[in-house]
Amino acid sequence: MCSPKITDEGFSYSARGEISDVYQSTPNSGGYYRLSQTYWENGAAKQLSGSIGLPTTTYGVDGEGRTATTSASFGQNPVTSTNHNLYTSPPQTRVNFGSGDSDVFNRDKHDPDDAVPIQHGNSGRYRCAYMER
Repeated sequence: MCSPKITDEGFSYSARGEISDVYQSTPNSGGYYRLSQTYWENGAAKQLSGSIGLPTTTYGVDGEGRTATTSASFGQNPVTSTNHNLYTSPPQTRVNFGSGDSDVFNRDKHDPDDAVPIQHGNSGRYRCAYMER
């Protein structure tokens, strides 16, 4: 005996094979929800939008293609700027948030995709985190 459908999901892909759309429906949703993602030429996220009541999020990149800003179509912009200082030991990335807070991340010289913050804003607190390069 077959059980009734609980969740239906569908995916669309870009010409480069990246997920460009995600569709999802449940018996109580009254239709399909859709999230759409576009990408920069280097494959970094460019824009995330959808029909789920969240703001459209746009990702700005710096001259090397790294995500540098994150802006929202309404509400507070999540990330207003990033600064990369590759000449400190270890290299550091500072992320400035729309809230006015900031974090400074040390790069692990053995794993350049791994970064651990050395300062959490002005609070003096520390926490572990991961950050894309």
